[in-house]
Amino acid sequence: MGHNAFFVYPQEALEKYGNEMANKAIGTGPFKLEVFNRDEMVVLRKNENYWAKDEHGNALPYLDAIQTSFVKDKKSELLMFRNGELDMIFTLPLEMYDEVMGSLEKASDERVDFRPQVKPSLTVHYYAFNHRHEAFQYKRVRQAFNMAIDRKSLVNYTLQGKGTPGEYGIVPPVFQSYPYRSLKEPEFNPEAARALLAEAGYPDGRGFPEVTLQTTSGGQNYELVAQVIQQTLKENLNVDLDIRVLTMTEQGEQSEQGASVFWREAWLADYPDPENFLCLFLGEDMEEQSSSYLNTVHYHSDQYDSLYLEGIKELDEKRRYELFAQMDQLIIDDAVVLPLYYEEFTRLLPHYVKGFNQNSMEYRDFTRVWMNHSIDVPVK
Repeated sequence: MGHNAFFVYPQEALEKYGNEMANKAIGTGPFKLEVFNRDEMVVLRKNENYWAKDEHGNALPYLDAIQTSFVKDKKSELLMFRNGELDMIFTLPLEMYDEVMGSLEKASDERVDFRPQVKPSLTVHYYAFNHRHEAFQYKRVRQAFNMAIDRKSLVNYTLQGKGTPGEYGIVPPVFQSYPYRSLKEPEFNPEAARALLAEAGYPDGRGFPEVTLQTTSGGQNYELVAQVIQQTLKENLNVDLDIRVLTMTEQGEQSEQGASVFWREAWLADYPDPENFLCLFLGEDMEEQSSSYLNTVHYHSDQYDSLYLEGIKELDEKRRYELFAQMDQLIIDDAVVLPLYYEEFTRLLPHYVKGFNQNSMEYRDFTRVWMNHSIDVPVK
């Protein structure tokens, strides 16, 4: 019930705005929506009637307004931040990550004009297989693809160390009591991968169906990762892949309709619980459906579903996590998907921005954020 799909809103607003409710945010929060220009700018204005006060009796929020800008080019965004036009940026250009973070390390004994916030996130990036397609209907093929990818190298070199290799199944290694170490990780073993592919009927990749790897665009490193995976699968399995770049909307529609074969996926938790990741692969009622919103890979395992139903009823956290870890191991053993990496969230903030805490879901609470422009910080 804590999911944002259950937020309360006034019935009369729905009756007045209808489908425009998405652009007419109405609530009792610390800020009010003043401007909403999709993909351009959002302005939130302080709610003078907000109910909360801080421990000293001061009315919240502290800020008068917040403007969010949508800058498509990350290099331009970083330049705007350095020029003082932005008070926070989220994620850095991959090719400039080492330069920016390295300059902070070198200046560890001196004050600089900004500070980073880095947090392991509740996000997993993976490649999905369509289990109904001839290329990936057999587990050996999916296992071969998993064993042909060196996740450590992907993170260390392609992602410049930004993230954690996807070696723990589908649940990111963020939950403190979750038994990640008990999982048997997918092994990087090109020789064994080639043997599995041969057992599946494709020795040295011969006769493997034509497959297009679909990835998405938009300021991230998704296209670069796709190129590395394309090259790696060619080198280790002699499998040729075409790459097609789609918008996130196009990719979402195609995967839900069952039209995608091999594609980039990512999941950021809706709420902080392993169940939110494991529910993606429930097979109940999947056999008769041609499309699917969550289980887009069309995985079906009675054992997996049974463990899930037992886990969501279990009240003891230790036992509950053990059941969920068994599901995670099934995802690894059945090569349901190809986990790549678990993301880190990186922000840059000027020193004058205060009270802006970070969390693993990147839910941003501006209620107690304040600015102190009197702080004199020399720029290195």
